[in-house]
Amino acid sequence: MEKHLHELESPTSKALVSDYGAQVAQWTPNSTETSVLWTSNLADFSPSAPIRGGIPVMFPWFNAGRFPGLAPKHGFARFAHWNFEGESSDSTSTTATWTLKSADLEGLNGPEHFTYQFEARYEVTVGEDLNVRFHVENLTDEEFSFELALHTYFRIGDIENVQVEGVDGLDACNPFLSPEHFSQEGPLVNPVGIDRVFYESKPVEIVDPVLNRRVRISATNASNMIVWNPAETGAAGIPDMEDQEYRQMICVEAGRIYDQAVNLAPGESFELAYRVQCLPL
Repeated sequence: MEKHLHELESPTSKALVSDYGAQVAQWTPNSTETSVLWTSNLADFSPSAPIRGGIPVMFPWFNAGRFPGLAPKHGFARFAHWNFEGESSDSTSTTATWTLKSADLEGLNGPEHFTYQFEARYEVTVGEDLNVRFHVENLTDEEFSFELALHTYFRIGDIENVQVEGVDGLDACNPFLSPEHFSQEGPLVNPVGIDRVFYESKPVEIVDPVLNRRVRISATNASNMIVWNPAETGAAGIPDMEDQEYRQMICVEAGRIYDQAVNLAPGESFELAYRVQCLPL
């Protein structure tokens, strides 16, 4: 195995994490044969690019950012080499930690748009559930703001046979279609080609009768949830994704984006926690 890839194991599950982007690529409970997280058949696990799938960390901006001229898309954290700080285990779980500091960004595209001193820490805990924590501290003498999203790809049986429950009544927007907000009515059914932002983060479940499971997702300190599937037309434009792979994946992200970005005063810190549970249907 490549030295930048780490296998984390506990009595109840295992995971694969890359030093590049601190990206969780797989999480497989003992009760399942395949990873609950989806990765593309064309995913590149070398250090050359982010892995298509798993949990990319989007920081310090989301998509093209709130201000013109921000690049690369979804920020620089997912391209950076994070420092592996080690792992520890107990009778039920294993936790590994990665850190990223401003000094680690030399040679990357994007840090010129975010010149503040910071330190980020990312913890991945595997046990009966998958838990990740993103912690960032402002080391400057001035306030800065940032967007953050954990862009989690989930493996599903068939996009036309799943639904996302727990979103009924939430304030929502389809930002690439219209800026207008609306109230979500009922669950998301047959969510092919969806790109929807919710302005509240509550526990939700991906109900998957094909794989006979429910995947429960919850977050702490998130203000947004984003649900995305590219459909065939979108997948065709993604070079590290097969055209029909959209049928076996859906993204359910948690974050702080747009006008709900985090404002962090000097010396303050912020932490976003994200939890995944795999349950029988």
